[in-house]
Amino acid sequence: MAEYKKYDKKLDKTIYEDETRFDNQKIKVKISSYDGDEPKMQINREIYDDFRNYYKWSKLGRTNIQESEALIKMMKKAVEKFE
Repeated sequence: MAEYKKYDKKLDKTIYEDETRFDNQKIKVKISSYDGDEPKMQINREIYDDFRNYYKWSKLGRTNIQESEALIKMMKKAVEKFE
């Protein structure tokens, strides 16, 4: 069985990050490597909360055509950073 370590933010290295904003939300593409492991891509949506005055993380879920086109462009750029 694999041994799990407690998460340590200092060991999480961001290699690449990009975002595109739409109205009250943004879609982010990020490549990170944790503790020298293989880099991995993370894609998420952040929705602006007017009441609390900050962006809240959310799973990406479904995308409309504009979001999909922007996401594909960001992912293509991100993939180049893997190499």
